[in-house]
Parts: sequence; structure tokens; C-alpha cells
Amino acid sequence: MRFACPCCGTDYAVPIAKMPRGYYKVVCSHCSYKWRKAIGVNPNFSGQRIDLEKDKSLASPSSAVKPAYRPEVLAILREEAATETRLRRSLASL
Repeated sequence: MRFACPCCGTDYAVPIAKMPRGYYKVVCSHCSYKWRKAIGVNPNFSGQRIDLEKDKSLASPSSAVKPAYRPEVLAILREEAATETRLRRSLASL
């Protein structure tokens, strides 16, 4: 299999029998550019798209489960949020 570096165009020849199918991180030995190369797989993901109209559980945020926090943790989180809001307002007024 032959492929070229997308940055500098250096050509490489790799014996396909030595490389199993998959995605590989490739580093150009000439310019050190890094990229991902698909070997023996179809990089077209159009067949794997999720149809949100058919699966309403993925489309609606109301189906998300909210974590349950203890009251002590909620008090700390609210205090941190108030402090963050105060700091943002003071920086915005500068």
C-alpha cells in the first residue's frame, strides 16, 4: 500500500499484509507531521448515523438522570457558584 504525508508529500510504501485493518497514528519521518490513517476500513460513517427522530430518548435532554447530592455537598456547590458569579461580575466591571 502506498500513501503520502499530507504535509510534505513524502511517499511511503507499506506491505499491507503486515498491517491489520484499523486506524493508525502515523508520523512522517521526514517532517514529523502526525495524522490518522485508515487501513482496510471504510471511513464513511454515514451508515452509522443515529436517527434522533426514531430514537426520542437520545434527542430529549429530559431523559437525562440528574445526580443526587447530599445537602452538605449542595451547600458547598452553591457557595462556589455564588463566589464564581461574584468574581465574574467584578471582572466584567473592570
